[in-house]
Amino acid sequence: MFSRFKSYADFDANVPMAELIQQIYRASKVYRSFVDGASALNPINRIQLFAYRTNVLESEVFKPVVLWLQDPEQEPIEDDQIEKALAVLESWLVRRMLVRAQTSSYTQIASELITQLRKSERTRAGDAVETFLATQSVASRYWPDDNEVRQELTSLNAYKSVRRGRLRMFLEAIEDHRRGWQGGVEGLGGERVPRGKFHIEHVMPRRWQSNWPLGADIDELERERLVNTIGNLTLLTRALNSKVSNAAWGTKRIALQAHDVLKLNVDLLVAADDYWNEGKIRARTASLIDSALEIWPVPEGHRSAHGAADSRPRQRIGLADLIAAGLLEPGVTVYARRRAHGDRIATILPDGRLDVDGQQFDTPSGAARSISGHSENGWWFFLLSPGSRRTLSDLFEAYVDQTAAQVDEEPGDEDDEEDDEAPALA
Repeated sequence: MFSRFKSYADFDANVPMAELIQQIYRASKVYRSFVDGASALNPINRIQLFAYRTNVLESEVFKPVVLWLQDPEQEPIEDDQIEKALAVLESWLVRRMLVRAQTSSYTQIASELITQLRKSERTRAGDAVETFLATQSVASRYWPDDNEVRQELTSLNAYKSVRRGRLRMFLEAIEDHRRGWQGGVEGLGGERVPRGKFHIEHVMPRRWQSNWPLGADIDELERERLVNTIGNLTLLTRALNSKVSNAAWGTKRIALQAHDVLKLNVDLLVAADDYWNEGKIRARTASLIDSALEIWPVPEGHRSAHGAADSRPRQRIGLADLIAAGLLEPGVTVYARRRAHGDRIATILPDGRLDVDGQQFDTPSGAARSISGHSENGWWFFLLSPGSRRTLSDLFEAYVDQTAAQVDEEPGDEDDEEDDEAPALA
């Protein structure tokens, strides 16, 4: 890094060192403003919203694009073109996330995009970004069209296949959209929904068996599939306790009415009326998809040049895959992260199973459940070393980055299971 800077200062900067330092200082202020924007409170501008959403998407390799758009040493770009550039790039990123397209080429794409911007008329930067992304055609680069996004989201097991923060961001964006934040139009009240704070709730609970009997026209497998689709998910300001969360619709509806500050829930309650079933989940899924396509549009008439998401089969990753990739050694010990189980350990076996007190388990979650006594997200439950913050989920992410694997399900987040009793709401 230092040698590259020295070379730039000596041969490329063409300004005295004192002026170069001032340029770096001005650029650092732009960078700091963008980074801080990811956690900014309301009211926020478009750049801060982009910072938050791309941070959730873990797409920080595109920061240099934002810095180029705001370069204090260059001719200023009009706000409408900056906003278009951000909206286009965000649409490309979100749509690819929703169809679970590969991300392995993002660093190269960001670099090529900046090169293309430098060749283009600076005052038309937003148009240049749109043209660049709309003409990408290979699996690692293309911009998914409306048909592909709709097809994927209609059946997507969203709660298990999309990381929790990303799913929350998706629902937040729809809430903003239904409050009137559309394009450059400010929503009612002039304030967006708080970001990164709300709880994701299943309307029909995952534990539906006791209070939600199956209808004559639906089988158990179809219900299990629909429960985790986007049409059955909403946002709450606080988690419901498990008794209310798993209750029949009459009780659940009253609980949701306490959250009618959210337009998502107002619309849901109107659509549901006296009952909530599979047909209404499907209808709401279609409605949420309509909103998503408006929030993250593509150019008129755009069709995915690639045709569809990567057709490689998606795999369910296990510890054996991490061992084969050299990310995990057989025989190592992993540690229960919670204080209540702080002395409990598991040993990784050569075939990817885990040994807990002489009993073998095929998955991290199975091993974790044997320790805690209830359902656990095993990828988050086990630490790689005592006192560290690194978990098996970090190795999962490293495997995906290393192999560009198309995964069937991600490891989720620490709050993947809602088994712990939450305080009851008034």
